[in-house]
Amino acid sequence: MTRLTLFAFSMALLLPVAAFAAQNGLSGSDDALEAPSGDLPATNEDRPAEAAGPTLMSTSVAYREYAPLNDVCRKEFGETARVADFNDLKRMIRTRSDYEAFIKSNGLSRRSRERLLYYNGQFKSPRDRHYYLIYNPDGVTPRGVNAIGRLRGNSLNLAAIMHIRARVLCFVP
Repeated sequence: MTRLTLFAFSMALLLPVAAFAAQNGLSGSDDALEAPSGDLPATNEDRPAEAAGPTLMSTSVAYREYAPLNDVCRKEFGETARVADFNDLKRMIRTRSDYEAFIKSNGLSRRSRERLLYYNGQFKSPRDRHYYLIYNPDGVTPRGVNAIGRLRGNSLNLAAIMHIRARVLCFVP
């Protein structure tokens, strides 16, 4: 393909996505947003109404990795919310009860086990792959997943992938 063809093709894909983002009040420098999926169950009813101190919460719908993730967190959880960093998880999940509360409040299960997040303040690895958290309830990392970091044995892995659609893990102070 020529450069002009590639440009025209990319614009044809991005214009409807940008229109959706503008229509839903989302903006940002992270690129365009894909329409959220309605097939994932929301877990807001499992969340505490008012938590003491900072919490880690998942968005109610899944987004593509190129969505304006910080805007998504702010829209769902308030102006002070931001995308969680893997270092936030290491700092906040210290005991078994912290781990169990995190799994329950974020609706992590075999069916919904990935969450987009940052690592060391970056959303992409040097190899242009987006960071995400993967939950392994049985403690076995799936084949093809190269874990960058681990928490609670092998139950929570930090990994990176090129194309992903997942809920966003947000840090809510």
